[in-house]
Amino acid sequence: MAFPKIETCIVCEIIRPEVLNKFSLLGFFGITPYVHVTLKDVRLPAALTFVFCAGSGEGKFTCDLLIRASDGRVVPNSWPGAISGELKKERAVTSIFMAFIGAFGASGAYEVVLNVDGRPVYSTRIHIDEGELEKI
Repeated sequence: MAFPKIETCIVCEIIRPEVLNKFSLLGFFGITPYVHVTLKDVRLPAALTFVFCAGSGEGKFTCDLLIRASDGRVVPNSWPGAISGELKKERAVTSIFMAFIGAFGASGAYEVVLNVDGRPVYSTRIHIDEGELEKI
């Protein structure tokens, strides 16, 4: 069995580990490609976490995250790079958490790419907006 096909990507601000192998998603923005993230200033660093969701897989893999602006510019990620791990076929689902901390620099559409062992396996998009944050 190979790396599983990614079906969807959830975007939130941060993930918090919980007991019994669970995780809390904090600051939920949405599911790609329908995500709009509003930042007060796109020139300042923002924190986003991408949860790539798939079925079962098997094997050892190294994953990394790439975010690219519509003009082709790669947005630098100051979060430590790639993660490595092993998928076991006994698990029915796969969730891969990839963090991003960086400054987008401009509003607009951005491509989010999950690379596995150096090759792209999933691509989606998010939209970054600059403006006043809504008060609830």
